[in-house]
Amino acid sequence: HYQVYLQNKVLLQGISENNLMFKCGTDGHIKGILNDWDIASHDSELICGSQPRFEHRIPGTIPLMARDLLVDSNPPPHLYRHDLESFFYILVWASLNYDFGADEPSKLDLDIAEWDADTLRNAKALKSHFICDPDNIAMILERVQPTCRILLPWIDSIWFMFNQAQSYAMQNHRNSPKDWDHETQGGRITFQTFMKALGPHLRRETSTESVNDHDWDHATLGGHTEKFMNAHSMNA
Repeated sequence: HYQVYLQNKVLLQGISENNLMFKCGTDGHIKGILNDWDIASHDSELICGSQPRFEHRIPGTIPLMARDLLVDSNPPPHLYRHDLESFFYILVWASLNYDFGADEPSKLDLDIAEWDADTLRNAKALKSHFICDPDNIAMILERVQPTCRILLPWIDSIWFMFNQAQSYAMQNHRNSPKDWDHETQGGRITFQTFMKALGPHLRRETSTESVNDHDWDHATLGGHTEKFMNAHSMNA
């Protein structure tokens, strides 16, 4: 996804659970596949004031759309960081709704189901609350499916990245609007920062026992509630 954007300035947009797949090779290695590139748009089609070929309000993708795009009229240009935000929502969505050890499909988590709100404004408000409130995400992550608990460190780290980027944006965009890099939220949301947030967890063992209830501190969101409070104290 990043290489396609880096080399050709093409964004898929409309990323959802329906165009993410994987295949297992004969050597046992799993490779991810991102499908539906026929709905992609070139960067030149996404400049401010233009109408992209891909209409971003497609039924079923609202819960996974970036907050900036959840507006009723004059949607902003679709940016690379919006796709990163969609990837994060899919990670959360899957961890709550897919129990790979169960015989029957899991019921849709009620809090996450509300992201598919009756209006774009309500969907944006709910997801903004999810990003900005550590108590809200801690409560939601209590219900991560047992077979997906290995994903908790990823979710924790990426959530913290978006949370801090939002806080940084609220302070610095107001103070220096002319110098503000809106495309990356002041350099806080890029491919590099996203991968850094995943960090060493990319190399974790893929056993469901790697992250279990004994390892994970729900009360502090894996220790990041304290980091959240400290960060805001320094910014105050």
